[in-house]
Amino acid sequence: MTEGWETKAFTVSALTGEGVSHIWKVIQKYKQVTSRNGFFGKRRKEQMIDWVHSMIEDQLKARFYGNPSMKKNITKMEGLLLNGHTSLTLAVQQLFNIYDENG
Repeated sequence: MTEGWETKAFTVSALTGEGVSHIWKVIQKYKQVTSRNGFFGKRRKEQMIDWVHSMIEDQLKARFYGNPSMKKNITKMEGLLLNGHTSLTLAVQQLFNIYDENG
């Protein structure tokens, strides 16, 4: 829900162009209203923080899974887990310990 804005549905066709000019006016009005009441700037700041966390998560995943040593150890832990020689929690903890040592 956006403070100061009533959400409505519109029919627009990119194929025929029908309703495009009207929806563009609605978008401009939305930006005007939400900029005036501070919601637009607040939401933009929240999005930037969300993007920072998303980019960090992407980098962490890429580094963790892309590390050749980790690939080998992940496969090994998966085998131990599936054969009942370790628990899920212990396998994850051991993988992070290995990553922290070799990072």
